[in-house]
Amino acid sequence: MANTAAVADIVALTVKAALAPLRERIAVLETRAAVPGPPGPAGADGANGTNGADGLGLDQLRAVQDPADPRVVTLQAVRGDEVKTLSTLRFAIPQFCGAYKADRTYQPGDQVQQNGLWVCETAAPGRPGAPESGWRLQVKGTL
Repeated sequence: MANTAAVADIVALTVKAALAPLRERIAVLETRAAVPGPPGPAGADGANGTNGADGLGLDQLRAVQDPADPRVVTLQAVRGDEVKTLSTLRFAIPQFCGAYKADRTYQPGDQVQQNGLWVCETAAPGRPGAPESGWRLQVKGTL
């Protein structure tokens, strides 16, 4: 029996010695990132969403001039009864407004007569000729 036990010990040591390099290799491989396999089959398609509205063409755009101030133009997109304002443009074109009136609101580009011809350069200007009034003299004298 003693021989059998010794043989078993020898076989066990031989197997462990033979497996040691494999154990080391497996330990190194387990530290590496997984390698992705081939892609799987495509999944089923999802449900279709609702369709969006069609885009606008140039024939659905319009420019509306402000009747109170022809220098102001509003750009709109129109589809049926739906109207969307895209932008309001104010063109810097001089507009003669006659004699200066203190109770009137003036916009940049407005021109008035007040001992000369003045052009408005700021919103909510003061009286033409006053220091830092927001007006610039264009022509001196009476018109």
